[in-house]
Amino acid sequence: MTTARIARGDLAGLDALEVDALALPLFAVRTQPQAVAGLADWRLSGRIARLIKSGRFTGLAGEALLMLGLGRVGAERIFLLGLGERKAADAVNLDAAVKVLEQALARKVAFGASVAGEDEVGLVRAFLQAVGKRRTAFDEIILLDPDGRLEAARAALTKLAGGLGITLLAATAVSEATPTPEA
Repeated sequence: MTTARIARGDLAGLDALEVDALALPLFAVRTQPQAVAGLADWRLSGRIARLIKSGRFTGLAGEALLMLGLGRVGAERIFLLGLGERKAADAVNLDAAVKVLEQALARKVAFGASVAGEDEVGLVRAFLQAVGKRRTAFDEIILLDPDGRLEAARAALTKLAGGLGITLLAATAVSEATPTPEA
């Protein structure tokens, strides 16, 4: 059975990860990466932003790009996963993203929504639904929470995950606090 937990989605949280895959879903917009993707971009010295700016990664639905973590984040591999146009962030697009992670034999996956606010919770819901629908057997899913909204939605996410055969673990002292990174 797959377990999931909510963890800090700030710079310290990225550094503390011990996963083989960091999944960063991105919409098809040519802007600076935001939320967890923006923090990963910071750790990678702007590499994600350069890929977007150059058009080497466009964010089209089903698009996937693999990068090495190079020891700059707590993930061996970083997957940029295209979601298509902003209105198209649904389970169908995340089904393709989950399939990419399956094919890469990822076992321990951190998921960092690339948007803040209610859309962040929606992306996490869609990701969990795609994992459940595909019956993906990840050992662990870490849901990165940059602003505390996932923690606030814990009850609803726990119910959803349970219905999909995923156990959302109780909060720990580390994951309860999700401070904003200082400039």
